[in-house]
Amino acid sequence: MEKIKEPQFERDANWTPVRAVFDYEEYVKM
Repeated sequence: MEKIKEPQFERDANWTPVRAVFDYEEYVKM
């Protein structure tokens, strides 16, 4: 379980900024 939690946490941290940028681009387009 710890091995799966380690990579998941790193992926979530990278997904947070990526999703924020996509949301911002969509907001500007609107």
